[in-house]
Amino acid sequence: MMTNNDNIKEHMYLMAEIRKNGYAVRSFRDYSDFLSQIDCVGKTVNKTDVLVDSRYSAQLTSQEAMSAHTDDASVDIIAWYCQSPASEGGESVCVDTRRLPILNDPVGSEKLTQIMVKRPREDDWTKAQLWPLLNRRRVYYAPWLVDREGLREEQEDLLGRFEKELGEVEKYTVKLGESDALFIDNRRILHGRNSFSENESVRRLVRHWVVI
Repeated sequence: MMTNNDNIKEHMYLMAEIRKNGYAVRSFRDYSDFLSQIDCVGKTVNKTDVLVDSRYSAQLTSQEAMSAHTDDASVDIIAWYCQSPASEGGESVCVDTRRLPILNDPVGSEKLTQIMVKRPREDDWTKAQLWPLLNRRRVYYAPWLVDREGLREEQEDLLGRFEKELGEVEKYTVKLGESDALFIDNRRILHGRNSFSENESVRRLVRHWVVI
């Protein structure tokens, strides 16, 4: 088990890597060691088991690929701990929004702040507030949550440019093994997932939403 000094030192290296690259991958002895590091990073505000469950229709509990997106706008860091990987497929896919030309275009990025994305309430997903896609270079985006009905033609074109660049930019694919963990900056990195076999039921991750 890692000592407190080990955790503090590893925390410094981990956060430096996340600041530089937007994400980091680590291997741990077990889930307890992972939790010790999470406690150094910040406060867990939500913990979710990510596994196939045919009782639900949500993408999170299916074997389907997931489009690149961020999670809730209040979350600083997302961390996934792999308890059991899929034998084939199921890789995490990361997109660094700082590589998008539109976010480095002062005019384009300013106009992105006027495009709204729905932010569902955790206790009632039928109710949602609107949140800017871009706010102080912090991205909040999921293609299924964009308020497309309220867009003007100019905004539709701008959103189309943003989504086209998302599709074209270099992506980082991460295949987690048992006891590996992926940490990402939720305000910078969009994450998705490759599909995996329909009869694959062993893939099991634990996701932590962390607020610093």
